Amino acid sequence: MAAVAGPSSASASPTPLDLSALTDDDTFESESAWLNQLLAASSSSPSSSGSSTDTSLASLDANLAKTLSLLEVATHDTSALVDRTIHDISRSVPRLTFDLQLMRENALLLRFTLDAIRKRAGGTGMGEDSPVAKVMDKLRVLDLVKARMEAARDVLREAESWSTLESEVTALVAEKEYGKAAERLEEAARSMVVFQNTTEYEARRALMVSLQNQLEASLSASLVAAINSRDVKACKTFYSIFGQIQREAEFTAYYFGSRRGALVETWASAVLDDCREEKATATEPSVPPPPSVRFTAFLVKFYGDLHALLNEERTYVPAIFPDPSPTLASFIQTTLEGLSPSLPNRLSSLSEFHGPAVLPELIVAYRATEEFALMVDRIMSKLGFAPSPSPLPPPSTPSKKDRRLSKRMSTSKRLGSRSISLGGSGSGSALMSALGVDATEEEALRVWETAIFEPFLDWQVEYPDLERRYLAALVAKEVGSRDLMEYLVSGEGSERTLWEHTQALFGFAEDAVGRSLALTHGYAAVGLVEVIDNHLVQFLERRKTELLRVRKGGAGKRKAGLLLDEEEAALEGLEYSTEDWTSFQAGLRLLDTCRSVTDKLGAFEHKLRTRLTTLAGTIKDARTDPNYTIPGTTRGAVTMLRQSALNTVELATLLAPLEKNSNADGEKGTTVPLLPRARGATIEFTRATQGFLHDLVLAPLLGHLNEYASLPVWATSDKSAGGKGAFDLSIPTFSLSPTETISRVGEGLFNLPRLFEVYADDDALAFSIETLPFVDAESLRALQYQASTPPATAGTPTTPRSAPHRMTSYTDGEVPPSPSGPGLRRTPSAPVPIPALSAETVIATWLSSLTLSVLSHLTTTVLPSLTRLSKHGAAQLVSDLGYISNVARALDVESPEELEAWREAAELDDKAGKEGEGINFDRGVYERVARLRGWKK
Repeated sequence: MAAVAGPSSASASPTPLDLSALTDDDTFESESAWLNQLLAASSSSPSSSGSSTDTSLASLDANLAKTLSLLEVATHDTSALVDRTIHDISRSVPRLTFDLQLMRENALLLRFTLDAIRKRAGGTGMGEDSPVAKVMDKLRVLDLVKARMEAARDVLREAESWSTLESEVTALVAEKEYGKAAERLEEAARSMVVFQNTTEYEARRALMVSLQNQLEASLSASLVAAINSRDVKACKTFYSIFGQIQREAEFTAYYFGSRRGALVETWASAVLDDCREEKATATEPSVPPPPSVRFTAFLVKFYGDLHALLNEERTYVPAIFPDPSPTLASFIQTTLEGLSPSLPNRLSSLSEFHGPAVLPELIVAYRATEEFALMVDRIMSKLGFAPSPSPLPPPSTPSKKDRRLSKRMSTSKRLGSRSISLGGSGSGSALMSALGVDATEEEALRVWETAIFEPFLDWQVEYPDLERRYLAALVAKEVGSRDLMEYLVSGEGSERTLWEHTQALFGFAEDAVGRSLALTHGYAAVGLVEVIDNHLVQFLERRKTELLRVRKGGAGKRKAGLLLDEEEAALEGLEYSTEDWTSFQAGLRLLDTCRSVTDKLGAFEHKLRTRLTTLAGTIKDARTDPNYTIPGTTRGAVTMLRQSALNTVELATLLAPLEKNSNADGEKGTTVPLLPRARGATIEFTRATQGFLHDLVLAPLLGHLNEYASLPVWATSDKSAGGKGAFDLSIPTFSLSPTETISRVGEGLFNLPRLFEVYADDDALAFSIETLPFVDAESLRALQYQASTPPATAGTPTTPRSAPHRMTSYTDGEVPPSPSGPGLRRTPSAPVPIPALSAETVIATWLSSLTLSVLSHLTTTVLPSLTRLSKHGAAQLVSDLGYISNVARALDVESPEELEAWREAAELDDKAGKEGEGINFDRGVYERVARLRGWKK
């Protein structure tokens, strides 16, 4: 119903009442607008008013009354029409079931009729030569002819259009009707399928490519001008034209090349202090070269300029390209990969220039790259970047060539490049599965992040070697080739110098932890721990070698000058010179330095364990949640590290115990040493220091024993053993006194407590006391527990002035076993927490160690050097050994079994010695004494 008017509408008002306008949303926004328009039209008619400007209220009221009456009539008519329609529908609906049933019956009848016709045809014996078959064959032939004629008609039409294609396109291009020319080429491209598998296909394809190239060449100048002038409308038109001729990639290449041209030129022409590169073309002499800068400073500025360009493109790219996010991602990728020289090559040049010191420069460059990636990530987030869409095909750039020229394309880099690619090849997906990377994680790695971080991946994998070289350079600069133990004997501060260099070394190690986190976010933790451990071991082993050299040289000097310094002796039997006292005090300070080094190592290991525990949680989160991002970097950077050769089984093995301990809910788990070799080297250096003190203290005593084996008393016959009195009578000897040598040794051992009383309160003596020779840690613990337990009886001794001394406990992988030998006791292999020891216990332990060392030297070195032993000499030996054994017991030291074996063997008479029966001591000692006595040959 287009228009409805009452019977008096023609005479009352010339304005028609168009109700159809109410249903058109484009004409009027609302009913009020329609009514206003109707009243305005009525007011402007000549019959409505005598004036064109003012309308009386009466006229307006009349118009409204007329309009309302017309609307009432129209409403009544519409209602009647709706009622009639509903009535017709209600009458027709019941007949639908009947009509459907009728249609079903007619269909069944048709099927029965066709079956009957088929049976009759078969019953008359019709075969291939029947009239029906012949008619069907003719119909089939006619249909084939029709189809082929239609195809021939299409081919003729296409041929006709192709015959004029070149001239039409050339004319349109000449007239600058680029849009029409593109439409003509698009139509021709759609018809190429007609010529598929024909001899004309290649010729027509070559013609099509030639015309497309002609159109592109004609558009290139205008396109570049539009891009440079930022004419968005013209660029969008050109993009549509390039799309019609299947040249979207070429348009993208034009756009990218024009927009990044100045930036790429800045990169290529940069003069860098620490990157020596051969320029392809020399600059003109009249043009001054740009000022030279360091590579890291230039890289920061380059990233800033690129970020500014991307911020600008964030506005223009969505207005030109239908898919702005992949387009901008491709722009970043192709820009970074198209740099010449490439970023990997410049990093290689940087490494060649700085050598071992390249690591800090790489970290600065990588940190700048991460900051740039974060800024890019914010830009891509504003564009609504989705990682799943494939990016636009990148234009042809020299990036692949530049990357092939890289000097550092190692296996890890090539593996990383393949593993992080977003291509859809089956091999890439298989490699992802082999590395344990799921599809979600693969999608999380975006192409622009690959282009940004891939140049650093090879350096990240090689971080352990870089750190090793850098630490070696720092240590060499700090220590050099100096012998830190050279002036230990003279007491000129070797221990202070050692402690200063050790503090510097631990400072380097702490900085190395920060460097590892900055460059690899902790994924190189295995290499970091190994490098730090190795450097600490090398430093301490070198100091140990120097100390052993000092011990050997000092022993020679004491042997040569022992008798010359006897007038300076302060203790009977202990002939120490002023230099010996100075060296002893320096050795105590060095032992205290060993304690400080051990404490420093423990503190550093605790810090390292704390950092690695945090790292274990971070890597776990990155492994379980592909969207997890480490603060300060992007998700793609973490994904690349997770897929790199740094994420190894060794890393999981290192972090698993730390992660387990962090999840123990307050339960103290087993602490695994992170630097076991460094701990062992510290203990070995402590042993060497204790050995140095041993040599100093025992030098006079062992010096007395040097000539003991060559005393004439061992070969004295029985007849000459007694003395001659008056009247030439032999005076028998009823008992033998110890030799002067053994007496001096015994007196020296008796004076050892006086020596150590001066240093009773020195904590250095108590440090690592369980590593002293001939010391049993279990016995030390028993003594300490006994001393710390409240006395059960009144007779339990107490020492009021006992001062607690700090002790260091070690576990089975940390303390090497003590040297073995006759009478030696090994350090226990189980975890041994040794409590604090009193000053008396410390002095007693040192005295025990020194005494057993003298007795061991006597039984293992001196006595086996005897060449002959007479009966009288054997008796003298029994007296000497009994005396020295009593001295040891007086010092609360149990006499070794080998010493008692020598004494018992020397006590044997000729009959028992020759028979050799009933020997209940060391058989080897008996055999040696038997040969000395002449019982056996």
